[in-house]
Amino acid sequence: MAQRKPNEKLSFEQVQQLVDALLPEERVRLYRHLQFRFLDDEWNQIRKIVDKERAARGLEPATDEDLHDALDAMRTAEEWDDLRHEIQKGLDQLDRGEGLAAERVIVELRERNRSFRNSK
Repeated sequence: MAQRKPNEKLSFEQVQQLVDALLPEERVRLYRHLQFRFLDDEWNQIRKIVDKERAARGLEPATDEDLHDALDAMRTAEEWDDLRHEIQKGLDQLDRGEGLAAERVIVELRERNRSFRNSK
């Protein structure tokens, strides 16, 4: 991918191409990073809703695993099929040698994150 200006936005397809090109172990690292860096606000909102409902029933706050299980249970069969398709597409690209170094993807995503935070 060509060098971009700091405020230039990536399209969803461009981000998807970068993620699809990662090796599986690099993808795991990226997903962990994304969970903690990009989804904190949404995750905390979901946690508040779930914990409020659990407290009303006299239950302890939910663990991260409880939340992951609840979100997974909410996915439709079509969403799971789409996810499997996208994963297979990425694996096929890797098999063809179309992978990118994780460092390159992380740099790209950090730039994107920085410009996103600056635009708020």
